[in-house]
Amino acid sequence: QKEIRPYYWAADLFALPTLYEPFGLVTLEAMACGLPTLITHSAGSAELVNDGENGFLIQDPLDSKEIAGYLEQLVRDRSMRDRLSQQARQTAEDHAWDKVAQRYIDVIENMKS
Repeated sequence: QKEIRPYYWAADLFALPTLYEPFGLVTLEAMACGLPTLITHSAGSAELVNDGENGFLIQDPLDSKEIAGYLEQLVRDRSMRDRLSQQARQTAEDHAWDKVAQRYIDVIENMKS
């Protein structure tokens, strides 16, 4: 799909209970669309998630009860979902390409001095 935003906007949350994922942009895209995220510690994008602040980190991607528990919390508690959603969006804004590029420039400039 060329236009993915409508799919994210149709969702209430984003879940990626992966066994392995180096760092797919899918998590950041979901967060940019304001979706609270539910991903595993083994995902590279787990570094974006502050457990309980902008999403949740799954300890065991094979534990369906753990995953169901998080999903149930997010589905039932609209205020929590809204809070996590706002924080997810802020996290994505903090990782916008222009900000990431500036951080690289800053690192390179600091190496020169």
